[in-house]
Amino acid sequence: MKGRWNMNLTNLELELKRIGRAAMSEQEEMPDDVLERLEKTLTGLPDRSRRVEWRGRRAAIATGIVAAVITILCGFSMLSAPAAAALRQVPIIGSVFGQVGDYGLRLIYEGKTSTKVQLSDSHKGITFHVRDVLYDGTSLAFGYYFDGADEGISSSNIRMDVYVNGKKTDFRGFGYAMSELNGYIWHERPEQPDSLPEKFDLSLKVSRVGDVKGNWSVTVPVEEYKEGRLTLFPNVGKSSPDFSLLVRKVRFSPTMTAVDLDVQQAVMENIVLDYVLEDDQGVEYPPYESTWSTIIAPKQLNKTLETSLLFGPTGRIPKWIKIKPFLPSTDLGEETKAGMVSPPAPDQPIVLLQGEAGKMDILSVEYFRDRTRVHYRVQGKFPFFRASGLAIEDSGGNRVNRLPELVYVIEDLQKSEFFTDFPPIQEKDIRSFVTHRFAAPVYFPELDTIVPVDLK
Repeated sequence: MKGRWNMNLTNLELELKRIGRAAMSEQEEMPDDVLERLEKTLTGLPDRSRRVEWRGRRAAIATGIVAAVITILCGFSMLSAPAAAALRQVPIIGSVFGQVGDYGLRLIYEGKTSTKVQLSDSHKGITFHVRDVLYDGTSLAFGYYFDGADEGISSSNIRMDVYVNGKKTDFRGFGYAMSELNGYIWHERPEQPDSLPEKFDLSLKVSRVGDVKGNWSVTVPVEEYKEGRLTLFPNVGKSSPDFSLLVRKVRFSPTMTAVDLDVQQAVMENIVLDYVLEDDQGVEYPPYESTWSTIIAPKQLNKTLETSLLFGPTGRIPKWIKIKPFLPSTDLGEETKAGMVSPPAPDQPIVLLQGEAGKMDILSVEYFRDRTRVHYRVQGKFPFFRASGLAIEDSGGNRVNRLPELVYVIEDLQKSEFFTDFPPIQEKDIRSFVTHRFAAPVYFPELDTIVPVDLK
């Protein structure tokens, strides 16, 4: 059986059952496709008596902007989210990829590597637009939005089916909501790499937009993009008294970086390691997903965790990568605050201490009609987890949390710079910024594994 971690879940099985009970009690309000996937998922929960075990996983990073049920059922989270400020000011004219927070898709747009399309279909006063499509052998991404639909429609209220060469295809993926323009990026990843042909017709068929039922359909010819890709079979690893790690496969693509590895440990050992992926310049890859299958042979003292790690891109193929196993500490320490006496600036940031893990620098604040945007830098260990731990305290001493659809957006991967959005608040009403102290993760340096990358 397989395990998978997701945002803010310490026990996926219990969470699925809890959501299942809530969903089944409100079936009239749940989309049909969500109910169908939920029922299949609950039915397929593991039998504890089998020799092949299933393990949940505690949250290692804070990610994702899709509604909770969709995130869990799709089994995928994402660490960057809604559109940039320009989306609130001008309509989408060209690329959707170029205006969203996803780091990989922005790199693709800037490199002009996506398939730019101008296709649309209108029905019942609503127009379905498709503007970008990319398949790079690892993931299939497409950007779309609606004109004439009610504002604030969530991706869970859109019923879309995906067809490849006329055959309905089920993917596991994640979406990005851009509520201001009813625009979305849906980033689909086939269950098995290379499961799609090099050329195919992608059909997106929508049967519901919010409360409006209809029939919108767009078909796009897609050709696999092969530049910026590399696959390695290194078979290198490290061992310690408790663990043995072997890296079997590494794949680089414009949108993803994937690592397949085996971990051997004692049958009674319940620890599931997490991993940092670092390149030759010391840049950490954004962590997306981790899945594993636990295999126990009869009468054996050890078990094998066949593990697949998925990270975002960094925009380059390095000379080598380092895989660094660790155990995160998800316990939040005491709050720390820093007052805003004057507006922050990159050369005069407001510094928030985050304990032994590091610190957070508030670089600037932007004020818009519908939100307040805070730009910040995270320094120290495990920046992607700590990047989500930011709030505002207003002049009345009230806590202002970030907008629910956005965790954070990566602005500069090399500098660990991000932004996140809060409800609109005036500068005079910001008393301080708030975060927590974090314990440093526990690393296993004896298991650090370097994988050389031959670029010849």
